[in-house]
Amino acid sequence: MVQFFLLLGLAAMSLVAQQAPAQAANGAGACAKCHSAAVQEWGRSKHAQGSANCVACHGESAAHVQDGKNGVKPERIPRRAAIATLCMTCHGDGCAVTGNTSDCQGCHQAHSLVKPANPPK
Repeated sequence: MVQFFLLLGLAAMSLVAQQAPAQAANGAGACAKCHSAAVQEWGRSKHAQGSANCVACHGESAAHVQDGKNGVKPERIPRRAAIATLCMTCHGDGCAVTGNTSDCQGCHQAHSLVKPANPPK
């Protein structure tokens, strides 16, 4: 009987794991076609349920979407301090834990925004 419930629990976890990437891909639109790893990271964050999506950070980037060879870059590719500036547009008070407003990537990954030392369950 214990084995049955163990297998049932594993099957349920597998189903949830399969649905999360699919839901993230739907939320990412055309970006999911080529950027599956970034979309899966983003899909595991709370931002996937909010309005922080690919377009919010990278712009519409219509020419990039049309170019299958990646010769045209997205409208915005924030780097280093520009990432924190972008984060502050929604998180004006800074990190809820540290209050930091200048280095979000010191603790968080760019797309998933989870702490690499403490991955999601």
